[in-house]
Amino acid sequence: MDLYTLPNFRAIKIKFVSCTNHRGARVKLTDDYVTEKKQSVYLSYDYAVGDVFQQAINYLIERGFKVAGRATTEKEYIALVDHWGDDYKTLK
Repeated sequence: MDLYTLPNFRAIKIKFVSCTNHRGARVKLTDDYVTEKKQSVYLSYDYAVGDVFQQAINYLIERGFKVAGRATTEKEYIALVDHWGDDYKTLK
């Protein structure tokens, strides 16, 4: 199999951030594909949704992202999105 025939996606990292004395629980989304364009956004954890990954996917879809896949690591979730070139979307 030729590596370059596989579809290439951007990885949006998603993780839960515990509450502190000053802030409630949050969901952090990070896109660090290009260092100069690295972005993070924090969302207040939505207890009505009750799922970090689902809340992040909902946010991405609302922002116009086409979510093409997902992955999970020990410490974070990853949403795979298909936006490059002229269709490059940002988290904010």
